[in-house]
Amino acid sequence: MPALLTLAFLLLASSAAIAQLPAPKDVGADLRSTDAAKRRDAVQKLIYGKGTAQDSALMDAVSAEKEPQLRSELLRAASMRGGDDAVFALIEALAGDRSVVVRLSAAQELGRQSASQEALFSLVDALTLDADPGVRAACAKGLAFRKESAAVQALIEAAADQDALVRAETAFALARQVKSRDIDAALDRLANDQDPRVAQAVLRWRRK
Repeated sequence: MPALLTLAFLLLASSAAIAQLPAPKDVGADLRSTDAAKRRDAVQKLIYGKGTAQDSALMDAVSAEKEPQLRSELLRAASMRGGDDAVFALIEALAGDRSVVVRLSAAQELGRQSASQEALFSLVDALTLDADPGVRAACAKGLAFRKESAAVQALIEAAADQDALVRAETAFALARQVKSRDIDAALDRLANDQDPRVAQAVLRWRRK
């Protein structure tokens, strides 16, 4: 009985402490500030749960932001909320943003949108078409746990990418797929890659 009373007291004390925590600040106005430092602080509060904003305010900020690092952080905040508007913004950024930083962030976040077919096809397209190897590598990694045939075919083709970083991430992604003759053949080619980093990636991930 004393143990139960102690537990009840601890639960009540914990609930009281939580109730006294300050409510997240509405940072919607700061997202529109002309001061970049205020915008940065606002988006950090959103990401770490210390701030809140209407979905419309967040998506407007994503569209309006010109500073690449801030725009990438806003995309992350939108991705954490999910929803069609967030996925569309990520797809738009991956397909057309001039900044490698923004496209890289969009690729990473689209890889987390595992329920979205639109995200899948955006990653497949960018894996083939994006000019930056870092972005293509992020797309390959984002497709690692997508089992659709479009993802598998794109990864098999990416095994011949001219950049070693892309081939190494492709090795990781292919090793996560359901085994098939075509996947095994692609992994065999990567295991004999002229770049030792790629061959080592196959050895590392194929064993798991």
